[in-house]
Amino acid sequence: MAVYGRLQVRVIGATAFACGCVADKNMDLTKINETSTLAGLKPAVKLREPPINVPHLILGAKITKGRFGESVLLELEKNVVFLSGRVTESFKTQIDKFEAAKYTVTFTGLEEGNFHPATKFLIKEV
Repeated sequence: MAVYGRLQVRVIGATAFACGCVADKNMDLTKINETSTLAGLKPAVKLREPPINVPHLILGAKITKGRFGESVLLELEKNVVFLSGRVTESFKTQIDKFEAAKYTVTFTGLEEGNFHPATKFLIKEV
């Protein structure tokens, strides 16, 4: 181990690896573990997983970009749920009017007849 100024360098064979400043010998594992364990994050569930005809209070809503384009992410009391992509455009025009804990989302079933059944749901004011 060699020290150049404040930089600590480890030489293995002909390769030198910078190990950080001498004053910062220990990593802050608390910060790393807070993000790696997903502490405090709610699990994401499919809209069809909650019980049918049971309203769930919406605590937050935002438009997110994902693998399939933009979609609406709703934060519920115990989890988060992505709404079907077919409502994203209409929701985008209303998102600035959204107020936390003023609305509920209720899964009402599946619409059969398509290759993939469509998820049906209602958003209502409390």
